[in-house]
Amino acid sequence: MNILRVWDNYNFVEQNENVPLCEREESKYVDLNEELLKAFPFSKIGLAATVWETKKFIYEREGDKEYWGIPVKVNIQRRLRKLLLFSKLEYNNYYLYRLVMNLLLPFRALIKVCEIVKFSYFFIRIMKIFNPDIVICNQTYDENAILACIVARVMKIPIILEVRSGIDKYKALSFSRGMVEAYKRSVILSLTTKLADRIISLSPDIKLITNKEVSIVNNLCDKEFKEISPNNQFLIEDVLPIVQIGRIEYLKNQMTTIQAFKKLQETFPNVKLFIIGRYSDEEVRYQKVFNKYLSDNPDLRVLVKEIKYRNEMKQFLSIVAKKNGILILPSLCEGFPRVILEGGELGIPGIYSKLPGNSLLIRDGINSLLLNDPLSVNELYDKMNFLVKDIAKYRQLSNNIYRDTKSRINNYSSTFINVIKSLGERFK
Repeated sequence: MNILRVWDNYNFVEQNENVPLCEREESKYVDLNEELLKAFPFSKIGLAATVWETKKFIYEREGDKEYWGIPVKVNIQRRLRKLLLFSKLEYNNYYLYRLVMNLLLPFRALIKVCEIVKFSYFFIRIMKIFNPDIVICNQTYDENAILACIVARVMKIPIILEVRSGIDKYKALSFSRGMVEAYKRSVILSLTTKLADRIISLSPDIKLITNKEVSIVNNLCDKEFKEISPNNQFLIEDVLPIVQIGRIEYLKNQMTTIQAFKKLQETFPNVKLFIIGRYSDEEVRYQKVFNKYLSDNPDLRVLVKEIKYRNEMKQFLSIVAKKNGILILPSLCEGFPRVILEGGELGIPGIYSKLPGNSLLIRDGINSLLLNDPLSVNELYDKMNFLVKDIAKYRQLSNNIYRDTKSRINNYSSTFINVIKSLGERFK
């Protein structure tokens, strides 16, 4: 049996064509390939992914696994933005930037059509070469997701769709990236769910837009935590760490965190906020507001840092756990954040938005705390203040989140295996 997985934007760490696909961080971290090969002997796994920063079609082979890199995301638009200093224009004068981008709309549409045609050509070529029995599509908000599902449907190949975001994402996007982008992604999600034979989702709210059977799964996470040798860049001085992890963008809502932390620091001078993540290329306006707030409040003990590799993130979180740190995630939308599991398996309780995906694991007041209004600075401050003050309650939450996480962390691969078997007798 041949299983083809389709991913968008396969540049989890390195946007560098000299790094083999099979050695990139995402492929090493995801153990689904190995689990599928164990469950279905004599099978082959294929991974087709759109890649950036390369002009050539990539093919690699590693045992029973084959990798294809589809160079549709060379992304002329990004290069033009850099060449014409569009990012600087967007940062300094957003409305002038939008005017220029609207004037270039026909040219941008032509580029997008070229990318779609290019993806279609390479993907059909891969389908003919690999001849898959099943297609697992991870892309749920990219135009290529629809194309991959249509090609598989025409070839009468079963499709398993993995939805990695809650449907709230498409509502929240309207505030940060405009109604058109939000509507486009909602349409893509709606079409791909209609084309799929089975759906696997990180968040149960996907059931609101489809009548098909949906299997709920935790985010992918290492099965066991392995202690990593100390690294000086992660040594945290004698502080109580408050940590938020994720891209710096409107949907992750770091502004509420730093405003609540400002109030917390006035009461507890030994706390320090660590914001771990990179700036989103698509939200320069939010970056401007975020940086301005930090520059206007130089006394805030805030460190903004990007951690690229999963093993380094594990190392950082292990130090946070030893310091009785707290995770903060007041996101406006999520599927099921990986960081909840990564922190939970180390016994780090957190304060998370009350979203359908988060509520699968988080029990408010038992293993962590939930925010009814993620935009409320006062609510977030009150809950941070509560956990910092009450060490007995902190330890109770810590013990519970550790136990609850351990009992749920291994269902990612087993869910995929069971869903594949449900497709029919020949897949068992």
